[in-house]
Amino acid sequence: MSSVETATFPRMHAGRVLLESARSLGGNASAAIRLGWLAVAVSLATNVAYRTVLPEGFPWALLSILIPLPFWLMLCVAWHRLLLKGPDSVQAPPLRLERTHGRYLLKLTLFIVVFTLLTVLAVLPMGAVDLSLRVATGASGIAVWLVLTLLTPLLLKLPGEAVGRDLPKGAWQGRLANVPQAALVWLLFMALAAALTVWRGSPVEGEALDLLGAVRLVPEVLLDYILLLVFLTLLSVVYRHLSEKSEPA
Repeated sequence: MSSVETATFPRMHAGRVLLESARSLGGNASAAIRLGWLAVAVSLATNVAYRTVLPEGFPWALLSILIPLPFWLMLCVAWHRLLLKGPDSVQAPPLRLERTHGRYLLKLTLFIVVFTLLTVLAVLPMGAVDLSLRVATGASGIAVWLVLTLLTPLLLKLPGEAVGRDLPKGAWQGRLANVPQAALVWLLFMALAAALTVWRGSPVEGEALDLLGAVRLVPEVLLDYILLLVFLTLLSVVYRHLSEKSEPA
């Protein structure tokens, strides 16, 4: 491959991605409230209704997931557009479903299916070995991290779909260094997710909730929303970096 061709390949730097993601989250804190309050409210309302009013059973549990789904889809697409195209490209809160959201859901579903299959295949052999709970948990976390890193190109189709523009050809595979850089980004994200999970404590369990249990759902939903925004921001920033043209190595 010639040096001219090599010069067109973007370079990903984990440090730049993390710093820019932190700046994006801090600079768009008010936008996060305006864009996300409806999705959070609908998710919280359906969760509380399912636990307190609706009958028990699979159909109602599925319904409690499907009702907020369009609002979360609209939020995800809007957040990508906000970071990649600017505030003029989004409506707060997002209320209009487009074909883009359907394609986004299909690509997200594909990622979830492939991610689940590969993770199960990676973790399955551990069942044949007598491991302590701590070792098994650590090994499973490493497996999830590696699968997430390998599937980064599939994940990057999500912000591309949101803005209607795929990554340049060879943007990911053009530089092998992109793989360890992405691995570092996802490692820090998983560390943050683990820390928030520990800080949050045990989730509210059980079908029936009293008033205190319903109130406890609020920080759970908010922390999940924050974690989702961090994930979407990292994806958007990685996408932006890989969309740039770099100088020759």
